[in-house]
Amino acid sequence: MRVGMIVVLLGMVVAVAGLVALLCGGLVKDTAGQLRYGVMLDAGSSGTRVYVYTWYANPPEDRTYPEVNAHPVFLKIKPGLSEFGGASAAEVRAYLRPLLEFADSQVPDSKQYLTPIFLRATAGLRLLPQVQQDFLMREVIASFKALTDFSIVPGIRAARVIEGTHEGAYMYVAVNQALGNLRRTVPINATVGILDCGGASTQIAFAPRNLSPSDIPSAYTAPYTPGVYTTSYLLYGKNQARYRMYNVLKTLPDAGVPGIPNAYYDPCEPLGANHTSAAAGITLFGSSNATLCEMLAVQLLNASDSCPYTSCGMQGQYQPDLARHGPETGIFYATDNYAAGARAVGFALNTTHTPEAYRAATRAFCALDASAQAAALPPAYDEDHPCFIAMWTSALLLEGYNFAPSAPIAFVQEVNNYDMSWTLGAILYEARIFEYPALKPRLQLKTGSAYTAVMLVFGALLLAGIALVAVPLLVRARRRRPSDYTEF
Repeated sequence: MRVGMIVVLLGMVVAVAGLVALLCGGLVKDTAGQLRYGVMLDAGSSGTRVYVYTWYANPPEDRTYPEVNAHPVFLKIKPGLSEFGGASAAEVRAYLRPLLEFADSQVPDSKQYLTPIFLRATAGLRLLPQVQQDFLMREVIASFKALTDFSIVPGIRAARVIEGTHEGAYMYVAVNQALGNLRRTVPINATVGILDCGGASTQIAFAPRNLSPSDIPSAYTAPYTPGVYTTSYLLYGKNQARYRMYNVLKTLPDAGVPGIPNAYYDPCEPLGANHTSAAAGITLFGSSNATLCEMLAVQLLNASDSCPYTSCGMQGQYQPDLARHGPETGIFYATDNYAAGARAVGFALNTTHTPEAYRAATRAFCALDASAQAAALPPAYDEDHPCFIAMWTSALLLEGYNFAPSAPIAFVQEVNNYDMSWTLGAILYEARIFEYPALKPRLQLKTGSAYTAVMLVFGALLLAGIALVAVPLLVRARRRRPSDYTEF
């Protein structure tokens, strides 16, 4: 009997060992690990992009933000999300699906519930009624939940329509992070200023010299970045400014094309080119009139509006005087459509140029006819209306923000190999404050010949243990079985 008990106990030990080994081999506990992921959707006025960023945990102690990868993978679709303000929930979800499927394909399955996802909508959605903005943000979050396994932060942080001051602050962070200016050992006056011009709005941000943070009105203080001034101008992006110019053209006595209804001469388009604006309901014929193009661009700035502050930019908005309170470094980095305009007129990027040189090059470019402009553009240039982009951004510099004609402006699409987008600043901020969810243990089937061989051994141990337990018990049960005939 003792021998039988020993065999049973031995079998139980072997069976338990085999079971534990099998479970430990298949149980995977996800960890955040060193490589982190983050998904950021930029819902702009002309399209929506999804960026998948990566970074490593535990940045150097002197860094305020993690070291996000310089070249995130991304996908862009058109039109903008703002076109769906009156759409159904199903249409919004169908619009977002390819973006979310792309993000899903870029993040390992085991990391997805640890990966935050955000959507930030800019000026295009700010133009919509509030009820449509709210509807779209609700449907974005619903689509995140229905179509992804990513981590969705609570409240409005997951999807929101941001103010222009946020765009300015995010771009300020993006550029200065790429330059290495946001280390804790670097003073704020070592940072550079930024200029950003999108499709519907334009932004400026910088740390003013000789001004304390309390000197900056609270409405013009950059979010998350104390001591930094920023402001934004809605309808001052390249597309909205151009639409406003079309409305002005309709009022000019000599702008109409004789004999053609709803047709006008466009001074900012090249002679020999024409196009139709569905938004304005008119046809435009290019005239290569650089002088009139410049005059209209300056008129659209509203730079002469009354100023209730000591100094202003456009529309009577507060702006520290650049001559006395510009950034200590004296340098501004101009991104997005500033860079597009600079490329159009033949400027090399990632180097400094002056506003007066930019204006002169723009005048010369805008005076060319269609074939000459096409020949002058750099290879693979894919922006529409290059003359207007250049003329509008040069007007912003000189007459809008009142830069000195000889001020150094760096026109950039990349900074130290970092793709420049305000989304970089947005993900840097969110990555810094993101709280990782509880880690989830889960059973996962592994593959591979070595692993399979080991699991076969452990499986054999389990079966052997079961046999060692079962056989003695069966023998004992048989011995105790009563006889077939029982006497009463």
